[in-house]
Amino acid sequence: MIISEQINRGLLVSPKTKKRLQYSADKSILSTLDNQESFKVVGGVPIFLEKSTDETARFANSDMDAEYSATVTPETIFQKIKNFFYGDIYSKESNEAKKVFNKFSETDLLLSIGGGPTRDHQFMTNVNISNYPNVEVVADAHQLPYADNSVDAIFISAVIEHLYNPLKAIEEMYRVLKPGGIVFSITPFMQAYHGYPHHYQNLTLTGHEYYFSSKGFAVEKSGTAIGPTLALIIINSKYIFNYFPAVLNKIFGTLFLAFCMVFIKPLDLFLSKRPNSHIVASATFILARK
Repeated sequence: MIISEQINRGLLVSPKTKKRLQYSADKSILSTLDNQESFKVVGGVPIFLEKSTDETARFANSDMDAEYSATVTPETIFQKIKNFFYGDIYSKESNEAKKVFNKFSETDLLLSIGGGPTRDHQFMTNVNISNYPNVEVVADAHQLPYADNSVDAIFISAVIEHLYNPLKAIEEMYRVLKPGGIVFSITPFMQAYHGYPHHYQNLTLTGHEYYFSSKGFAVEKSGTAIGPTLALIIINSKYIFNYFPAVLNKIFGTLFLAFCMVFIKPLDLFLSKRPNSHIVASATFILARK
């Protein structure tokens, strides 16, 4: 659902007071109907997150900015080679669970929390902490600018580990989802630190399920999203890139990664199906319903 329609229907609201919003005449401002609150609209993107000095420092991360600020362009030769080595890293089970989004259309309200610069589904609204390419709403996952019971489905992948209060964010997801609405979440378990902008925690499959069920969700499916073999490959490659001498780390790291991704990673096609695959899984998934 496009932003203007979300506003016309009263679905996009003030994140603090949950009051309905309206455009200014030139559509450069969103304000509450009583004009007590107002928010900038930059390039059609509502900005609900004004960064104070502390927040600017907290959000600052050069790796995240480099990846998310990049304009989405046709793949370069290097990217094609990288994609060839990596392929699809997700398990068959998680990909099947994700197909639940295929039933939705442009008239439904789908949120991708932490989405951008790519889009995981053509009808998703990307919500992120900065105005990156392909982001429609700049907001904090801990305080979503959506009305109660207004959202049909939520996609959140590789985000929960970056939230300083994930349970609060999950409460927000529950609040904004319609009764029967779904959330599909992928969260790391066996992964190295990666600050986007910061990295606060990883979750076991048990913890992933409990976080959502403790906030009222019914977990319908869960399991390994990225398998144990890839967990070992990535952690070992991170070790090489970070701790080998600078002259050698890129050479050895690239050769190690290329060899493992071609010849070792396919083991996950079998291991990810095992009931115990989550014990050393790189990431797990859940599909839960309100």
